[in-house]
Amino acid sequence: MLTAAHCIFNGAGQYQQFVTFQARRNGSELPYGTVTSQGVLYPIAFKNDGCNTTLTNACVKFDWAVMILPPNPWAGSPNGSPGYLGFAASSDSVVASWAPRNVGYPGCGGAMSPTPCVDNVAYGDLSCAGVQASLSGADNRWPLNGVKGRMDNGCDTSPGHSGGPIYSYSPGSNGPYLIGNAVWNTCNSSTCNSQSQYSNAGVRISPTMFDWMLGLRAQYP
Repeated sequence: MLTAAHCIFNGAGQYQQFVTFQARRNGSELPYGTVTSQGVLYPIAFKNDGCNTTLTNACVKFDWAVMILPPNPWAGSPNGSPGYLGFAASSDSVVASWAPRNVGYPGCGGAMSPTPCVDNVAYGDLSCAGVQASLSGADNRWPLNGVKGRMDNGCDTSPGHSGGPIYSYSPGSNGPYLIGNAVWNTCNSSTCNSQSQYSNAGVRISPTMFDWMLGLRAQYP
């Protein structure tokens, strides 16, 4: 399961192996129960750049992690498996042409949270200001290998959305497809305005990361 790397480190910058996941939570309702990861994988560049202790704007392009769930994670679920999104990757120019969407869980009570806001209820932006994503942050380290890793977009998010999916119907007819995840608010409640096209920055799934994720799916069916 794809999430944000900064979500799997504690306040002291220490890696957390066991992270809980509650698929499709809706307030107090847990239709698929709670699952605890057996490990989490993340790009070493995130830690090498000191992002586990000091999260900055420059950390966005490597701010992702994949939670490895235990075998048969939904065995105790009252509703079976929640299923999963397909995922997609392409060149910088093609990814920038895809129309992004986002769904996530805002931290209610914050200045940027939606109104009204209910704890543990998902909120989505299905238009994302009507702008295409803007890619930047090319890097030769894995898994970017020369492509751009940061995906600025117009999706309306707030603290709490981190790790939530950026997805799109653009890559093909069998969508939606996961194309990245939300990790950073590029403007805040005092600086966002009607002219702020790119209010959120996320990580894009690079072609190398796509192939690696396919391998993980085969290894952990």
